[in-house]
Amino acid sequence: ERCPKPDVVSLGPYFLITWPRIQNVSQAASLEFARLRVDVAGNATLDAPSQGLGWILDPSFQAGDAGGMPDAVRLAFDRKGSGIPVTGRAAVFYAHMTRSSGDQRDFDLRAVHLDFSTAPPQILGPVIAASNLPVDFTGSYPGGGMLLPDGVEDDLGNLVVAWEEFTSTTRGTASDEGLLRVASFRPTLSGLILNHSLEFRGTDLDDRQRRPNLSTSSSDRDNTVSLAWVECEKDGSDPRARYGLLNFSGGAINFLDGNLVDTPGVEEWRPTCIQGQKLKAAVLEWVAPTSQSMVAWSPSATGGNWINIPLAGLAPLRPAVTLLEDPQHPVGSRILPLSFEVLGTTPTGGKIAWIYLAIFRV
Repeated sequence: ERCPKPDVVSLGPYFLITWPRIQNVSQAASLEFARLRVDVAGNATLDAPSQGLGWILDPSFQAGDAGGMPDAVRLAFDRKGSGIPVTGRAAVFYAHMTRSSGDQRDFDLRAVHLDFSTAPPQILGPVIAASNLPVDFTGSYPGGGMLLPDGVEDDLGNLVVAWEEFTSTTRGTASDEGLLRVASFRPTLSGLILNHSLEFRGTDLDDRQRRPNLSTSSSDRDNTVSLAWVECEKDGSDPRARYGLLNFSGGAINFLDGNLVDTPGVEEWRPTCIQGQKLKAAVLEWVAPTSQSMVAWSPSATGGNWINIPLAGLAPLRPAVTLLEDPQHPVGSRILPLSFEVLGTTPTGGKIAWIYLAIFRV
């Protein structure tokens, strides 16, 4: 069996860890979670139902071609809509495959609410946030069927979620169509109520919109959400990152483009983003014909600029980044932890991967 693409989120004094477990032969899958408690001395205790296994999030879960990759979101507000702050609660979003026919794949976007104020933790759900989402051409590059949702909680307690879709002409459309969708939901005791949604398409209808990543901060006090994703041709060529800021004024979701400059001859892959009181930036892989690096794009009044992230000549992949700020947020006191993968070969020619952690002061 394998447990690919776990996710972890801080819930104050402990961490929520969630992951899919997929059997190699039967492909039967489960979606699990556990809690990691860390005391002031740095001693860690893992809370789980048994050694090596987590609590089951969704007993009817079907990973299918999306792989069941979950995204965990820390919740700061009571889901009754009272606006009362809470601790020890989280939501997990994931794709559940509902149909497979030829090149066609349909998924539901599901969500589960977790409450760690009880032992064992209380599991509420799953609920369906969006149903019958098409992600066709499974198995064709780039990653058909891989519906990878990402979510955050905004300053008002709404859940903002982004995901990709791709519809093939086998469904009767005049053209293959790719899009990225962002939706805002209001959590209630009975489920999720859609507030607003917004979709993004490429220059060509069949451009794929892939790997969305969201970030937000309550310290900037303007209830905005950063969004980054990859746009590419249908065959995966010419990947270019897109990045900007979402706001929710006027009864809609609005997008302020960060005007990330596409560099000719460079592939821009797997963007992620950070958002703080003042610092907002996208971080992504920059793959040139003879080199590979990690860069950041920070918008400014003059349009923005590229910032090379010094990583000692490593060829980094799959960035994950966050921003730690103190109450005063002075420049130079902000901590930016960045993790990434580096691929290599063993002395016998086998494949090996390392995970690095770089910590910057910005």
